[in-house]
Amino acid sequence: MELKLSMRINLGGVLLGNVPTMLGVVRKSVILMWVSYGSLVMGLIGSIGSINLIGSINSTGLMNSIGSINSTGSMNSIGLMSSIGSMGLTMGLKMVGVNIGVKELRGQSAAILLEQANKFSEAGNFAEAERYYERVLEKGGNKAIVYFNLGNMYFRQDRLSAAVSYYRKVIKAAPLFKNAYLNLGKLYYAIGDYVRALGIFRGYLGVDGKDYDTLVLAGSAAVALRDYYVALRYFNDALASEGDRDEPYILIAQVYEAVGDIDRAIGYLDEAELVVSEASRLRRIRGEMYMAAGRYEAAASAFAAVLAGSGGDFAAGSEGDDFAAGGSSGEELSAEERYYVAVQMVEAFEKAGLINLAIYDLKRLVVAYPRESEAVSYLEYLLLQEGRDREAFEFFGEFYVAERAQWDKRSREAVQSVFKNLLARAYNERDVTLMKDLLSYYDENDLNDEYAVLVRNYILAEAEPQ
Repeated sequence: MELKLSMRINLGGVLLGNVPTMLGVVRKSVILMWVSYGSLVMGLIGSIGSINLIGSINSTGLMNSIGSINSTGSMNSIGLMSSIGSMGLTMGLKMVGVNIGVKELRGQSAAILLEQANKFSEAGNFAEAERYYERVLEKGGNKAIVYFNLGNMYFRQDRLSAAVSYYRKVIKAAPLFKNAYLNLGKLYYAIGDYVRALGIFRGYLGVDGKDYDTLVLAGSAAVALRDYYVALRYFNDALASEGDRDEPYILIAQVYEAVGDIDRAIGYLDEAELVVSEASRLRRIRGEMYMAAGRYEAAASAFAAVLAGSGGDFAAGSEGDDFAAGGSSGEELSAEERYYVAVQMVEAFEKAGLINLAIYDLKRLVVAYPRESEAVSYLEYLLLQEGRDREAFEFFGEFYVAERAQWDKRSREAVQSVFKNLLARAYNERDVTLMKDLLSYYDENDLNDEYAVLVRNYILAEAEPQ
């Protein structure tokens, strides 16, 4: 059995990932490219955090965020997420009591009209926004800014051809307008037109060949086209541009993983760990690379280092370690993150044939996370596969009494399923001692199922004199 991790952690940063590495979903509010840690899937790549179209720009060139930004995230000068979290363009802003007529429009400056147009666009009142943008142009307002905001507005309406047209108008009117290149390239990327996306990113690099974000996006498009030589060139240029970030190291490492050079990939992750203070995600990526390469003991060691929050001083299975606790070096992981890393470590032990370690650490995981029914099922599988039925009964019997008050319905049913399976196995193997112990436990805890009835009848029949 392999416990599949359906939830992957997105910690921001430039990452390639396991399936689903990139969902290029064109929505009315935002282009989202979700990424997770892990091995590169051929032709798929994500960029920093969640990629979003850059917001509206007012007459002073300042960006107006559309809707709200997650409190854990921040936005840099090109609208990409630069810290943990994600930002979406929403339509939560409502305009109340705004009803400006044509005569009033004519008496306003281009700057005021542009501000009103942006507000209408943000509120989803696109017809009014379009009317105001037209008036800005009539007043001699900045064409590039108006075209850019119109491109964003049309994108939010899924009018992609119109959005493309206006982004191209921006580039023609203002060849140095970086955000227009980036939004147009991201739009092409999200709909799977990687050739055009790469062409757009290259276009801006012809203006500024050292721009970090554009280099990363160009490399991403090259990976999507499986042009790894070109991707490495862009990622190495990004590394030269900003060598104090771990993202370019990770990207280069995962390209080498894609072409099968695991040792060189790990080498770049090692280099990245020297330039950043928090290395948990690097160690997790390293662990997943080792897993993909079949180096399971090395993978387990990497995941253990993540849980320890230090350079590898955590001994898997050691007394006193609490999976739910934070790391020792100040790199705090959420309880959910620690749970999934711990499951990855257990899977690595299982695949390496270190079943005793897998069972020992999985028991600790079940105790630390009593609501996680998947861990319960995983432990049951390993114990029964090894024929350790009595051990399963003793562990889950004690666990049921101690922890059931904390469970939700799903967790309670998972543990009761363990007892049901144990009773069925005991009956099939005619293990009368275990059957009696299980029935006693059933009676003490007010449990009952069809196997309990069957076993009671069997024991009763066996006890009758022949």
